[in-house]
Amino acid sequence: MQKIILFIVLIMFAGCSNKPSNSDIKEQLVKLLQQKSADKIFKVKNLERINGFEQSHNIYIAHVRFDLAFRADSKELGRYIMNSFYVNNVAMFIIMNGYSNSFQAGDKIHQEKKIKLLKTDNGWMIDTASSNVFEF
Repeated sequence: MQKIILFIVLIMFAGCSNKPSNSDIKEQLVKLLQQKSADKIFKVKNLERINGFEQSHNIYIAHVRFDLAFRADSKELGRYIMNSFYVNNVAMFIIMNGYSNSFQAGDKIHQEKKIKLLKTDNGWMIDTASSNVFEF
């Protein structure tokens, strides 16, 4: 009987975690790429939470490592970038990370960031005012 009660208590507490899952973090990174019109250029891969802590009840700081993988090669993306001023900021980011002339689809830019996440009524979201996640 005691084992059953202990099991029920453990299950109740397991659902009370106040930190985002890795899939929550990845989903928010993808949304941020979409907001910056960069989702046609990059996809988020190999997300790893290195560390993290609960700053307060609804704020979590996550130290993550991930890759931004190119969706297409430099020639194809060059044509796309030329059609959008905002995406030119992404082009500068690509150049500053050493991919100025040629890259292939699947090549990666490694990122390591500390991200501030806010717990909202609709789930977790990245605090873009205090988290410089993407430098474009």
